[in-house]
Amino acid sequence: ERRENMDEGSGIQDDEVFKLAPFNPSSDQIQEKALELLKLSADDVLFDLGCGDGRLLCSAAEKCPGLRCVGVEVDPVFATRAKERAEKLPSDVRSRIDIRLEDVLKIPMTTDGTNKPTRETSVSELTLLDDAMALYLFVLPKGIVKLMPILNALVEKRNRDCKRIRILTYMFKIHDWEPILVDKTAKGGCPIYYYEFGGSSS
Repeated sequence: ERRENMDEGSGIQDDEVFKLAPFNPSSDQIQEKALELLKLSADDVLFDLGCGDGRLLCSAAEKCPGLRCVGVEVDPVFATRAKERAEKLPSDVRSRIDIRLEDVLKIPMTTDGTNKPTRETSVSELTLLDDAMALYLFVLPKGIVKLMPILNALVEKRNRDCKRIRILTYMFKIHDWEPILVDKTAKGGCPIYYYEFGGSSS
């Protein structure tokens, strides 16, 4: 669906936006399975591209102390809901979540080359290219196609830097890549595809 208004201050007009997927939140069971597969730690940075109302990120931040989470959402209605959901959390959890009203397809995929220590970077300053260690996608196939230049740039940088990136997609696979694992244990047998690149898997 297209919204006819422009979100004030965002500069994002609906006519100019490609929706990666309609809002269809991941179930609690899928969220649990996703977090189990990603094996997140306090040192990780999790990005959710098309985060909707932020439920997965909020759950991850609550269950994994120290984990920093960044959600990118193009729809101002859902970005606002995600921020409101995060605001209800305890301050030590809320401070590790950053929700951004932004078009994923327009995220700059360049680096300043400073190699800043990730643990010293505030959550609001984290970037997809430099800092993402885990990535969650619940995106339609046509959205995945649109995202491939971004995903390939991310993987190429992790390979160059010998750093690990874990990518998890729900329902739809990334056809250009071979998943390490396909999990169909969730209710209904809906698949979760797990990919890993760069660094060491140990």
